[in-house]
Amino acid sequence: MDAHLRAYIIQRLQNSPLPPVRLGFEITETAVVKNIDQVNQFIREIKQYGCKVYLDDFGSGYASYSYLKDLEVDCIKIDGVFVKDLLQEKSSHAMVKSITEIAHYANKQVIAEYAETEAVIIELRNLEVDFAQGYGIGLPRPLNSLLKSVVAYG
Repeated sequence: MDAHLRAYIIQRLQNSPLPPVRLGFEITETAVVKNIDQVNQFIREIKQYGCKVYLDDFGSGYASYSYLKDLEVDCIKIDGVFVKDLLQEKSSHAMVKSITEIAHYANKQVIAEYAETEAVIIELRNLEVDFAQGYGIGLPRPLNSLLKSVVAYG
């Protein structure tokens, strides 16, 4: 991980108007593949501020189940390629189910990307997925509007 970027992020966390416990960082598989030890060191540093860390797009690229064991992330984000076909393809359903079960066994929460319909959201609940992300939950909002909501919510 770039030392300048790391220092910049830590400085921003120290001076942020938002409480760092309200912030989360998504780490891609590509970043992990390069150096898992450096990534874990960065994760430990930002967790000291109360931030959460998510492994993004799990299952779509280089990710392996060893990341669930070795990475100090709080949450796994299941790639939308599996979620979008959850109700139509048995293999996608099995992947979402197995990733969720193994992540929970490793004490990590699960977010399913691409939750576009109520039927998909219901099935994600049935599979005990912790969170969903997608148009079925809410539409994208301008950053200023989102920040006002977060600050008002506390």
